[in-house]
Amino acid sequence: MVKIVITNRKGGTGKTTVAVNLSAELSVRGKKVLLLDLDTQGHSTIGVGFEHRRNILTAHSLFLSESYDIEKAIYNTKWDNLYISPADPLFEHQRSGERKDILKNALMNSKLSFDFIIIDTAPSLDNLLINALVASDFVLIPFQPHFLSIEGIRALARVFFRI
Repeated sequence: MVKIVITNRKGGTGKTTVAVNLSAELSVRGKKVLLLDLDTQGHSTIGVGFEHRRNILTAHSLFLSESYDIEKAIYNTKWDNLYISPADPLFEHQRSGERKDILKNALMNSKLSFDFIIIDTAPSLDNLLINALVASDFVLIPFQPHFLSIEGIRALARVFFRI
């Protein structure tokens, strides 16, 4: 299971576009893919056609309860081989705790059988981003050839040293 986090500390660089399209392309090629939407805007969730409903488990539920089972927050999409763990647009970041290994432990302790897990993140520096980075095998950083996008990468590089 290859885990790839898509991130940049700058907004508007195409993180969600890359996450959705990479997930779709891998699934079309016959790979079983989980798209984990950690951005509370939920655009990856929308991008795969999943309609958010109240009172369902989401990717963010993991950060609210120690007894959370990530497998219960995975849903089918309209496409074969592509699954979503949707974002919770009402999730409050300050309630996400301090632990940096929540997502990593949840993935390691699950019975998930995906070829790829693609993790879409928000541009903010918070515990969700730290957890995504700790849990991932690779980091993909989309950027536009623009000064502010490069600054976002520079800010992200400082986060790597914390991990």
